[in-house]
Amino acid sequence: MVIDEIKIFWLKKLEILNYELDTLANINQCFLLSGAVFLNIKENEHYYFKTLGDYHIISDPLLKLDPLFKMSGNKIDINETIDYFQKAYNDTIMLLEKYQSEFLILPIRDVFWENKNEQLELLDTFFWKFISGIFSKEFGDFDEFNKEYETYEEIENGIIESVFENLIYTDSYDSELNLKERIGRYLKNENNMSKLTGQMTETEIFLTITKSLISQIMDILVTCVSNNLIPYIRYEVTFRYLALIMYTFIEDEKLREMLEKTIIFYILHETTEKNEFNNIDFNFYSSKSKDYKLLKKIRNKINELNIDIFKCDTKRVEEIIVNEMSIFLEDI
Repeated sequence: MVIDEIKIFWLKKLEILNYELDTLANINQCFLLSGAVFLNIKENEHYYFKTLGDYHIISDPLLKLDPLFKMSGNKIDINETIDYFQKAYNDTIMLLEKYQSEFLILPIRDVFWENKNEQLELLDTFFWKFISGIFSKEFGDFDEFNKEYETYEEIENGIIESVFENLIYTDSYDSELNLKERIGRYLKNENNMSKLTGQMTETEIFLTITKSLISQIMDILVTCVSNNLIPYIRYEVTFRYLALIMYTFIEDEKLREMLEKTIIFYILHETTEKNEFNNIDFNFYSSKSKDYKLLKKIRNKINELNIDIFKCDTKRVEEIIVNEMSIFLEDI
Protein backbone atom coordinates (compact mmCIF):
# COMPACT_ATOMS: atom_id res chain seq x y z
CA MET A 1 0.00 0.00 0.00
CA VAL A 2 2.86 2.37 0.80
CA ILE A 3 4.50 1.70 -2.56
CA ASP A 4 1.21 2.18 -4.43
CA GLU A 5 0.73 5.58 -2.79
CA ILE A 6 4.25 6.59 -3.81
CA LYS A 7 3.57 5.48 -7.40
CA ILE A 8 0.44 7.62 -7.59
CA PHE A 9 2.36 10.60 -6.20
CA TRP A 10 5.04 10.32 -8.90
CA LEU A 11 2.70 9.52 -11.80
CA LYS A 12 0.96 12.86 -11.30
CA LYS A 13 4.31 14.62 -11.71
CA LEU A 14 6.10 12.67 -14.46
CA GLU A 15 5.68 15.29 -17.19
CA ILE A 16 7.16 18.15 -15.19
CA LEU A 17 9.86 15.84 -13.80
CA ASN A 18 10.99 14.96 -17.33
CA TYR A 19 11.35 18.62 -18.18
CA GLU A 20 13.09 19.61 -14.95
CA LEU A 21 15.53 16.69 -15.04
CA ASP A 22 16.46 17.41 -18.64
CA THR A 23 17.11 21.08 -17.85
CA LEU A 24 19.09 20.34 -14.69
CA ALA A 25 21.32 17.63 -16.15
CA ASN A 26 22.21 19.56 -19.31
CA ILE A 27 24.02 22.30 -17.41
CA ASN A 28 25.29 20.53 -14.27
CA GLN A 29 27.34 17.54 -13.18
CA CYS A 30 24.55 15.28 -11.89
CA PHE A 31 25.46 11.95 -10.26
CA LEU A 32 22.93 9.15 -9.83
CA LEU A 33 23.29 6.64 -6.97
CA SER A 34 23.63 3.37 -8.92
CA GLY A 35 23.86 -0.29 -7.99
CA ALA A 36 22.38 0.43 -4.54
CA VAL A 37 18.80 0.75 -3.36
CA PHE A 38 19.32 3.35 -0.63
CA LEU A 39 22.03 5.79 0.43
CA ASN A 40 22.92 4.30 3.87
CA ILE A 41 23.38 7.44 5.94
CA LYS A 42 24.36 5.47 9.06
CA GLU A 43 27.58 4.45 7.31
CA ASN A 44 28.47 8.04 6.30
CA GLU A 45 27.68 7.26 2.65
CA HIS A 46 26.01 10.67 2.25
CA TYR A 47 29.44 12.30 2.73
CA TYR A 48 30.96 10.23 -0.07
CA PHE A 49 28.06 10.92 -2.41
CA LYS A 50 28.33 14.71 -1.96
CA THR A 51 32.08 14.83 -2.54
CA LEU A 52 32.02 15.17 -6.33
CA GLY A 53 29.58 16.90 -8.67
CA ASP A 54 26.84 19.53 -8.44
CA TYR A 55 23.64 17.59 -7.90
CA HIS A 56 23.11 14.16 -6.38
CA ILE A 57 20.09 12.07 -7.33
CA ILE A 58 18.66 8.97 -5.69
CA SER A 59 16.18 6.87 -7.63
CA ASP A 60 13.22 6.42 -5.26
CA PRO A 61 14.38 3.54 -3.00
CA LEU A 62 10.90 2.24 -2.19
CA LEU A 63 9.85 2.10 -5.84
CA LYS A 64 12.95 0.01 -6.51
CA LEU A 65 11.66 -2.61 -4.08
CA ASP A 66 8.28 -2.92 -5.81
CA PRO A 67 9.28 -5.89 -8.06
CA LEU A 68 10.43 -7.84 -5.01
CA PHE A 69 7.00 -7.63 -3.38
CA LYS A 70 5.32 -8.69 -6.62
CA MET A 71 7.10 -12.05 -6.58
CA SER A 72 5.01 -14.94 -5.31
CA GLY A 73 5.47 -15.71 -1.60
CA ASN A 74 7.15 -19.08 -2.06
CA LYS A 75 9.91 -17.48 -4.13
CA ILE A 76 11.06 -14.94 -1.56
CA ASP A 77 12.07 -14.84 2.07
CA ILE A 78 9.35 -12.48 3.28
CA ASN A 79 11.11 -11.66 6.58
CA GLU A 80 14.32 -10.75 4.77
CA THR A 81 12.35 -8.67 2.26
CA ILE A 82 10.46 -6.76 4.95
CA ASP A 83 13.69 -6.18 6.89
CA TYR A 84 15.32 -4.73 3.78
CA PHE A 85 12.24 -2.59 3.08
CA GLN A 86 12.43 -1.20 6.63
CA LYS A 87 16.11 -0.28 6.18
CA ALA A 88 15.36 1.50 2.89
CA TYR A 89 12.32 3.21 4.44
CA ASN A 90 14.20 4.43 7.53
CA ASP A 91 17.14 5.67 5.46
CA THR A 92 14.79 7.56 3.15
CA ILE A 93 12.91 9.15 6.07
CA MET A 94 16.22 10.19 7.67
CA LEU A 95 17.33 11.72 4.37
CA LEU A 96 14.07 13.67 4.00
CA GLU A 97 14.12 14.89 7.57
CA LYS A 98 17.76 15.94 7.78
CA TYR A 99 19.15 16.44 4.27
CA GLN A 100 16.22 17.12 1.96
CA SER A 101 17.93 20.15 0.40
CA GLU A 102 21.11 18.16 -0.32
CA PHE A 103 19.72 15.29 -2.42
CA LEU A 104 17.06 14.79 -5.05
CA ILE A 105 14.83 11.73 -4.76
CA LEU A 106 13.24 11.03 -8.14
CA PRO A 107 11.51 8.10 -9.87
CA ILE A 108 14.32 7.86 -12.40
CA ARG A 109 13.44 4.46 -13.84
CA ASP A 110 9.78 5.46 -14.24
CA VAL A 111 10.74 8.76 -15.88
CA PHE A 112 12.93 6.99 -18.42
CA TRP A 113 11.47 3.52 -18.96
CA GLU A 114 7.89 4.19 -20.01
CA ASN A 115 7.86 1.03 -22.14
CA LYS A 116 8.84 -1.89 -19.89
CA ASN A 117 8.78 -4.40 -22.75
CA GLU A 118 11.24 -2.28 -24.71
CA GLN A 119 13.49 -2.23 -21.65
CA LEU A 120 13.42 -6.01 -21.24
CA GLU A 121 14.08 -6.63 -24.94
CA LEU A 122 17.06 -4.27 -24.96
CA LEU A 123 18.59 -5.82 -21.83
CA ASP A 124 18.01 -9.37 -23.14
CA THR A 125 19.68 -8.55 -26.47
CA PHE A 126 22.73 -7.09 -24.76
CA PHE A 127 22.96 -10.00 -22.32
CA TRP A 128 23.27 -12.56 -25.10
CA LYS A 129 25.86 -10.38 -26.85
CA PHE A 130 27.79 -10.34 -23.59
CA ILE A 131 27.51 -14.12 -23.14
CA SER A 132 28.59 -14.68 -26.76
CA GLY A 133 31.61 -12.43 -26.15
CA ILE A 134 32.87 -14.11 -22.99
CA PHE A 135 32.56 -17.58 -24.54
CA SER A 136 33.73 -16.57 -28.04
CA LYS A 137 30.65 -18.34 -29.45
CA GLU A 138 27.34 -17.03 -30.74
CA PHE A 139 24.33 -17.60 -28.48
CA GLY A 140 20.87 -16.11 -28.84
CA ASP A 141 18.86 -17.90 -26.17
CA PHE A 142 18.93 -20.45 -23.37
CA ASP A 143 18.38 -23.50 -25.58
CA GLU A 144 21.41 -22.67 -27.73
CA PHE A 145 23.55 -22.20 -24.63
CA ASN A 146 22.28 -25.35 -22.93
CA LYS A 147 23.29 -27.48 -25.91
CA GLU A 148 26.93 -26.51 -25.28
CA TYR A 149 27.08 -26.35 -21.46
CA GLU A 150 25.27 -28.32 -18.76
CA THR A 151 27.48 -28.06 -15.65
CA TYR A 152 29.39 -25.36 -13.78
CA GLU A 153 32.66 -27.05 -14.73
CA GLU A 154 31.82 -27.00 -18.45
CA ILE A 155 30.74 -23.36 -18.21
CA GLU A 156 33.92 -22.35 -16.38
CA ASN A 157 36.13 -24.11 -18.92
CA GLY A 158 34.34 -22.28 -21.73
CA ILE A 159 34.76 -18.73 -20.37
CA ILE A 160 37.72 -16.65 -21.58
CA GLU A 161 40.27 -16.81 -18.74
CA SER A 162 40.82 -13.04 -18.42
CA VAL A 163 37.06 -12.52 -18.14
CA PHE A 164 36.53 -15.26 -15.56
CA GLU A 165 38.73 -13.42 -13.06
CA ASN A 166 36.27 -10.51 -13.00
CA LEU A 167 33.11 -12.62 -13.17
CA ILE A 168 32.40 -12.31 -9.45
CA TYR A 169 29.13 -12.50 -7.54
CA THR A 170 29.85 -11.60 -3.90
CA ASP A 171 33.21 -9.78 -3.66
CA SER A 172 36.82 -9.92 -4.90
CA TYR A 173 37.50 -13.13 -2.92
CA ASP A 174 35.45 -14.90 -5.62
CA SER A 175 38.45 -14.56 -7.94
CA GLU A 176 40.17 -17.29 -5.92
CA LEU A 177 37.24 -19.72 -6.29
CA ASN A 178 35.89 -21.88 -9.08
CA LEU A 179 32.48 -21.10 -10.60
CA LYS A 180 30.56 -23.61 -8.46
CA GLU A 181 32.05 -22.18 -5.27
CA ARG A 182 31.33 -18.60 -6.36
CA ILE A 183 27.69 -19.32 -7.09
CA GLY A 184 27.27 -21.39 -3.91
CA ARG A 185 28.71 -18.56 -1.84
CA TYR A 186 26.41 -16.03 -3.52
CA LEU A 187 23.27 -18.12 -3.00
CA LYS A 188 24.16 -18.69 0.65
CA ASN A 189 24.16 -14.91 1.18
CA GLU A 190 21.11 -14.15 -0.98
CA ASN A 191 18.09 -16.02 0.37
CA ASN A 192 15.66 -14.59 -2.18
CA MET A 193 17.81 -15.57 -5.14
CA SER A 194 18.40 -18.96 -3.55
CA LYS A 195 14.64 -19.55 -3.37
CA LEU A 196 14.13 -18.31 -6.91
CA THR A 197 16.75 -20.69 -8.33
CA GLY A 198 15.91 -23.65 -6.08
CA GLN A 199 14.66 -26.03 -8.78
CA MET A 200 16.88 -24.78 -11.61
CA THR A 201 19.68 -26.64 -13.38
CA GLU A 202 23.28 -25.44 -13.01
CA THR A 203 23.08 -23.78 -16.44
CA GLU A 204 19.86 -21.96 -15.54
CA ILE A 205 21.29 -20.76 -12.22
CA PHE A 206 24.44 -19.42 -13.89
CA LEU A 207 22.46 -17.57 -16.55
CA THR A 208 19.87 -16.20 -14.09
CA ILE A 209 22.43 -14.76 -11.65
CA THR A 210 24.76 -13.43 -14.34
CA LYS A 211 21.88 -11.89 -16.27
CA SER A 212 20.63 -10.05 -13.19
CA LEU A 213 24.06 -8.43 -12.72
CA ILE A 214 24.68 -7.66 -16.40
CA SER A 215 21.16 -6.28 -16.80
CA GLN A 216 21.71 -4.08 -13.76
CA ILE A 217 24.85 -2.43 -15.16
CA MET A 218 23.31 -2.04 -18.63
CA ASP A 219 20.19 -0.51 -17.11
CA ILE A 220 22.41 1.93 -15.21
CA LEU A 221 24.35 2.95 -18.32
CA VAL A 222 21.35 3.34 -20.63
CA THR A 223 19.39 5.30 -18.02
CA CYS A 224 22.30 7.62 -17.25
CA VAL A 225 23.26 8.28 -20.87
CA SER A 226 19.67 9.03 -21.82
CA ASN A 227 19.25 11.50 -18.95
CA ASN A 228 22.73 13.10 -19.04
CA LEU A 229 23.49 11.65 -15.61
CA ILE A 230 26.72 10.11 -14.30
CA PRO A 231 26.52 6.79 -12.40
CA TYR A 232 27.94 6.82 -8.89
CA ILE A 233 28.89 3.20 -8.15
CA ARG A 234 30.28 2.14 -4.78
CA TYR A 235 29.57 -1.61 -4.83
CA GLU A 236 32.53 -3.72 -5.95
CA VAL A 237 30.54 -6.35 -7.87
CA THR A 238 28.63 -3.73 -9.89
CA PHE A 239 31.89 -1.95 -10.69
CA ARG A 240 33.55 -5.19 -11.83
CA TYR A 241 30.73 -5.75 -14.32
CA LEU A 242 31.12 -2.19 -15.53
CA ALA A 243 34.82 -2.97 -16.07
CA LEU A 244 33.86 -6.06 -18.08
CA ILE A 245 31.67 -4.18 -20.55
CA MET A 246 32.93 -0.59 -20.61
CA TYR A 247 35.49 -1.07 -23.39
CA THR A 248 32.54 -1.62 -25.73
CA PHE A 249 31.57 2.02 -25.22
CA ILE A 250 34.72 4.13 -24.73
CA GLU A 251 35.04 5.03 -28.42
CA ASP A 252 32.04 7.31 -27.91
CA GLU A 253 33.34 10.61 -26.49
CA LYS A 254 30.27 11.30 -24.32
CA LEU A 255 30.28 7.80 -22.84
CA ARG A 256 34.03 7.87 -22.32
CA GLU A 257 33.82 11.05 -20.25
CA MET A 258 30.92 9.69 -18.22
CA LEU A 259 32.76 6.43 -17.48
CA GLU A 260 35.94 8.27 -16.50
CA LYS A 261 34.02 10.25 -13.87
CA THR A 262 32.39 7.06 -12.59
CA ILE A 263 35.80 5.37 -12.24
CA ILE A 264 37.24 8.38 -10.40
CA PHE A 265 34.33 8.41 -7.97
CA TYR A 266 34.60 4.65 -7.32
CA ILE A 267 38.34 4.91 -6.59
CA LEU A 268 37.73 7.88 -4.28
CA HIS A 269 35.15 5.84 -2.37
CA GLU A 270 37.50 2.86 -2.05
CA THR A 271 40.51 4.90 -0.92
CA THR A 272 38.80 7.18 1.63
CA GLU A 273 38.12 5.86 5.13
CA LYS A 274 34.63 6.47 6.56
CA ASN A 275 36.11 7.87 9.79
CA GLU A 276 37.58 10.80 7.83
CA PHE A 277 34.11 12.37 8.03
CA ASN A 278 33.37 11.72 11.71
CA ASN A 279 34.18 15.19 12.98
CA ILE A 280 32.90 17.21 10.02
CA ASP A 281 29.42 18.73 10.00
CA PHE A 282 27.65 17.39 6.92
CA ASN A 283 26.05 20.65 5.77
CA PHE A 284 29.42 22.37 6.06
CA TYR A 285 31.06 19.51 4.13
CA SER A 286 28.43 19.64 1.41
CA SER A 287 28.82 23.39 0.94
CA LYS A 288 32.61 23.17 0.72
CA SER A 289 32.46 20.23 -1.70
CA LYS A 290 30.30 22.16 -4.13
CA ASP A 291 32.65 25.17 -4.08
CA TYR A 292 35.90 23.20 -4.20
CA LYS A 293 35.23 21.40 -7.55
CA LEU A 294 37.33 18.39 -6.60
CA LEU A 295 36.29 16.39 -9.67
CA LYS A 296 37.60 19.11 -11.96
CA LYS A 297 40.91 19.26 -10.05
CA ILE A 298 41.38 15.48 -10.28
CA ARG A 299 40.57 15.33 -14.00
CA ASN A 300 42.86 18.29 -14.73
CA LYS A 301 45.73 16.53 -12.94
CA ILE A 302 45.10 13.30 -14.87
CA ASN A 303 45.12 15.25 -18.16
CA GLU A 304 48.26 17.19 -17.21
CA LEU A 305 50.12 13.90 -16.75
CA ASN A 306 48.67 12.51 -20.03
CA ILE A 307 47.15 9.54 -18.22
CA ASP A 308 44.59 7.45 -20.07
CA ILE A 309 42.45 6.12 -17.23
CA PHE A 310 41.35 3.16 -19.39
CA LYS A 311 44.88 2.02 -20.21
CA CYS A 312 47.17 3.00 -17.35
CA ASP A 313 47.99 1.28 -14.10
CA THR A 314 45.20 2.38 -11.76
CA LYS A 315 47.81 3.01 -9.03
CA ARG A 316 48.77 6.29 -10.74
CA VAL A 317 45.15 7.43 -10.78
CA GLU A 318 44.72 6.32 -7.16
CA GLU A 319 47.72 8.40 -6.10
CA ILE A 320 46.26 11.51 -7.72
CA ILE A 321 42.83 10.97 -6.17
CA VAL A 322 44.20 10.22 -2.69
CA ASN A 323 46.46 13.27 -2.81
CA GLU A 324 43.74 15.66 -4.03
CA MET A 325 41.23 14.28 -1.51
CA SER A 326 43.77 14.72 1.31
CA ILE A 327 44.36 18.35 0.32
CA PHE A 328 40.60 18.96 0.23
CA LEU A 329 40.05 17.41 3.68
CA GLU A 330 42.94 19.43 5.14
CA ASP A 331 41.48 22.61 3.69
CA ILE A 332 38.14 22.10 5.40
